Amino acid sequence: MANTLKTLTRDTDRTQAREIASEISKLVDSKVSSNQRLVIGEAFCPFKIPIHTKEFWCTLFVSDVSYVLSATHRRQTNSVLSSATFCVNIKVQSEHMFATKRMAEVSTAIGVPVYCQPWADAEEVMNCFLSDRVFQKLLKIDFAPLTELFISPIQLRAESSLLTSARCAEQARVLRDLVTSLFEECWRRRQKEDGQTR
Repeated sequence: MANTLKTLTRDTDRTQAREIASEISKLVDSKVSSNQRLVIGEAFCPFKIPIHTKEFWCTLFVSDVSYVLSATHRRQTNSVLSSATFCVNIKVQSEHMFATKRMAEVSTAIGVPVYCQPWADAEEVMNCFLSDRVFQKLLKIDFAPLTELFISPIQLRAESSLLTSARCAEQARVLRDLVTSLFEECWRRRQKEDGQTR
């Protein structure tokens, strides 16, 4: 019940959340700022920490009991968007993103259910996720505390229980590297296909 209230209200220990966010910001070499955005159905995280990369806008939102990592590709050009031919939800289906088709081989390989859209090219999803550069990142993810992991080649959203500041910082880096690696893998494959069709 307590977690449900935290999702629907601002019932968050702001002092503890600030301490945790400060610890995490030191670990990721960034700064903490206030976050007043409240979205019904999402955890209220009163602090945010930017952990951007050259390719992605990445923000870590922190509360006293959970965190959310959001990553979006910086360049929303047609060539970048063309590499985003699928999206995946890990652990749970996402009906609003149509990620309801279970990917058996990928699920077995990483040990948790993986779902994509029914119209997505299953072979492409499998080849991208089981490629060495992406698969090695997937193996570093602690799936147990994750309540949601949505990923496409140009976007990621992860929501997780917060175990420790150090664990949060570590997992945020892994997830940020995962979306970067997935984009690079899909981009490389798309460029190779475009080269062969010309």
